[in-house]
Amino acid sequence: MEELRSIPESRLSPRHLQVYNLYGKSTTTDILLKSDLQARMLRNRLTPNLSRFAPNTLEEIDYTIKQEFALVGDQWTSLRINNNLLYVVAGITTQALSGNSLCRNRKWLSTCIHYTENIFLTVLVLRLFPRVVHSWISSLLPSSWATHFYLRRAKKMLIPIIEERQKALISEEEKSERPLDLLQFMVEAADGDDHDPERLAHLDLMVNLAGIHTSSMAITHAIHDLCEHPEYFNILREEIEGVLRVDGGWEKDTHLKLPKIDSFLKESQRFAPPTLLSFNRIALDSLTLSSGVVIPAGTHLSVASRNILFDPEVTPNPETFDGLRYYNLRSDRTDTHRHQFASIDSNNMNFGAGRYACPRRFLASMVLKLLRAKLILEFDFRFPTGIKRPSLLVIDEFVAPVPWAKVMVKRRS
Repeated sequence: MEELRSIPESRLSPRHLQVYNLYGKSTTTDILLKSDLQARMLRNRLTPNLSRFAPNTLEEIDYTIKQEFALVGDQWTSLRINNNLLYVVAGITTQALSGNSLCRNRKWLSTCIHYTENIFLTVLVLRLFPRVVHSWISSLLPSSWATHFYLRRAKKMLIPIIEERQKALISEEEKSERPLDLLQFMVEAADGDDHDPERLAHLDLMVNLAGIHTSSMAITHAIHDLCEHPEYFNILREEIEGVLRVDGGWEKDTHLKLPKIDSFLKESQRFAPPTLLSFNRIALDSLTLSSGVVIPAGTHLSVASRNILFDPEVTPNPETFDGLRYYNLRSDRTDTHRHQFASIDSNNMNFGAGRYACPRRFLASMVLKLLRAKLILEFDFRFPTGIKRPSLLVIDEFVAPVPWAKVMVKRRS
């Protein structure tokens, strides 16, 4: 595995396989082969400045919770929780990726959500047919039409913002006045063809494609797991309240002081990852490994990442949900960073592996921990009487919560 991770993208490519699997031209995802600006800015600009994003993230969490849980009072209310959390996460994510002017714009949030949904619907349909007819089939698919429609709408909304920011850079306005978001980082770093506002808009939308649904599904799974294991409510609330009491409130590093919430999210993801496969690569030329194994050009490689985490030699008692599993591992060892939610290694590849692991994972970790903390401080959750945790919805390698599952919610006094 270590040898495979070290092979450069020019020979073993994650992006080429991602676009291949998403049927690039039919779903507009072929933009990923033209630029990796968004990934570089996530790694090199956003993640090192993550603490600067925390105050705005906290503010947006408060706003989105107020909007999406407005009907929840001190009596139990039935919600299809995934729907509510989808718009909560969309607003929070947009604030960090695209800025304040769009994060509370319902039209923009709807565009991001439906763009992603229609891409994956198109992918699932095209998988039923040989590639030779994909161009013809996609031209007949309403989901493919919708994908292109939402991309055009996103560009129409984003391009004026991008052009305004580009003009501001030319006029040499003070850096302190510049917006703090991924879009701004891309505008500042763009050169050559990446400077085109239309390309920048498309790349910004692609980051939303990767983030909104995976994060909303992760927090939905975590709520389901908490309802299934209510003994963790007090454990997690005590951790949050203890941190807030010591710090005197929410701070820019609060998310770094919640190891039990971090552990619970990681265990929840172990049971319900966004996909059953990880480390997806395609060999662009023939490769010979040190063992003598030859990987012919065009070979697809994937790792059954969920299966690894359910191997008893990797995870003791793997069928038992232990929300403090990774908290205890961090407490017992010196390599405490290894077992954090955003950490990756050869046994835990839910965020990928190597240099091309998900560049959004640290932002996602901060958002999910703060959102989880806010939610369980403000609300109680349980399943409807007589209902157990919903089964996972598994379509091919994709894993999701069933969208019709309901959770009872009430505001804490």
